[in-house]
Amino acid sequence: MSVGVARISLFCCALLLCSAVSQAAVILYQVVPISPSDPTLFRYTYSVRDFVFMANQEFDVQFSPDLAANLQNGQATLEDGSPSPDFDVRLFQPNNPSGLHGDFTALAKTDSPSTTTFSVDFNYLGLGIPGMQAFSINQFDQSHQLLSTLAAGSTAPEPASFALFSLALAACGIRRARRRKTARPDLP
Repeated sequence: MSVGVARISLFCCALLLCSAVSQAAVILYQVVPISPSDPTLFRYTYSVRDFVFMANQEFDVQFSPDLAANLQNGQATLEDGSPSPDFDVRLFQPNNPSGLHGDFTALAKTDSPSTTTFSVDFNYLGLGIPGMQAFSINQFDQSHQLLSTLAAGSTAPEPASFALFSLALAACGIRRARRRKTARPDLP
């Protein structure tokens, strides 16, 4: 591997570590197309890391009205894929005429709930594949009045996505190094 590619890879790893350390909670996501017959239908699956929910804390992800429509099938799931009884999940549709964001919210009903995995299906109105989104974890009182925002930021792709990107970057660097070597053979 060339020195330039190694430097770029180290720089990317440093950026990832800095971004993970700077937040109290890390929200990883995976996005997958759901239906071959509808290329706009996607599912986001979110994993919350480095955060333990307490009762009346809510995970909230925003959907831009310009990029998402028809939020559906929102759920909190246990490791076996079954629905979690520990969260109250709600969907608020994006409103294009008013410009209001849509929201996926999951409110913890108990302290230390048994799940931190959430998913939602939606129609993507942009080009390509959906990317990062704004999220927040909020603390509410018993009457659902906002007390404070405990964490906020942008979701990040699952580590497998970063690994795949790094592998592709390394392959490009190796290919470029080989092309240089064959185009300019070393002279004795």
